[in-house]
Amino acid sequence: MFFCPNLPKFLKTPVNIIDFIATVSFYIDWALDKALSGKNRDSVEFFSIIRVLRLFKLTQHSTGLKILIQTFKASAQELFLLVFFVLLAIVIFAALVYYGERVEDNPENQFKSIPVGLWWAVVTICTIGFGDLVPKTYLGRLVGSLCALMGVLTIALPVPIIVGNFSMFYSHAQARSKLPKKRQRVLQPKDLKPIVGKATTAAILNSLAPRRQSMHHNEIGHNTLSALATPLLVCPDGPDKRKNSTSNAGKFSKLM
Repeated sequence: MFFCPNLPKFLKTPVNIIDFIATVSFYIDWALDKALSGKNRDSVEFFSIIRVLRLFKLTQHSTGLKILIQTFKASAQELFLLVFFVLLAIVIFAALVYYGERVEDNPENQFKSIPVGLWWAVVTICTIGFGDLVPKTYLGRLVGSLCALMGVLTIALPVPIIVGNFSMFYSHAQARSKLPKKRQRVLQPKDLKPIVGKATTAAILNSLAPRRQSMHHNEIGHNTLSALATPLLVCPDGPDKRKNSTSNAGKFSKLM
């Protein structure tokens, strides 16, 4: 941590925060273990559970876990709406089943309060069904059926969005894995340093000499090509007609 080039970014990384909490909890557990004894130590063993959070460091070495985390980040809005609607449905169905079981004479009523109905609504809306709480009246069973149906529909709605995001990140990761691993680093202009010295100057001049020679040959070739491309006017007659042909050539060049 002391030799980290970017300390604020290092401290804000979730994996490093988990590692720090797990390390601190170890020393707290060790100090309280020395200070307390007997039954009081049982309440301190909770800190040893925090060390299990270090397993989250495996996400740095697993591409699948990285894809899963990115999928949940991209689907955060849909997951928030899902949790909101599920909580709303739990509260509504807990109140309905509580009053539904009190409408009829029911000596075996297990819903003594609305918080008990909340536990039943959570188990039912998640389609788990432990069977510890069961409505006995017709109205309570109707509420239970609607609660289970609502749970199936509510939880299934955001699943296509999450699956679509997962497919997008997975295909992107597969495409990146097929890219070449080795890449040559391209120096930026600010990284280039000036070359000073007689030997280096001579090396530069020697490297430029063939280039100058080639440039000279290129100029000669260009002049030759331009000379060959120039149309020649041949006058087989005397010098007077040659003058006329030259003047005609000048007029022709002006027209061109």
